[in-house]
Amino acid sequence: MSTYSFNHKSVYAYPLSYVRLSYQYDTKIPGQELQFVHEDNFLLSFKRGNNDKWLYNNIIKAEYVREFTKNFSVTAGFKN
Repeated sequence: MSTYSFNHKSVYAYPLSYVRLSYQYDTKIPGQELQFVHEDNFLLSFKRGNNDKWLYNNIIKAEYVREFTKNFSVTAGFKN
């Protein structure tokens, strides 16, 4: 992941103005996309069936964030 700040401050300093690019090569198990459950949850130890199928994913993300005064911000992104 790489982030560039346009206002030459920290990417967490107000007002935000940055672009972020990331690339991820990851494996996933089909049917186990539990986005609402944390991975260290005890209930994830109970699974049904065999986990012998894997999907290999190449994930590319680009995101632009810009904050303005008066509590207004714009975020635009791309994910493939």
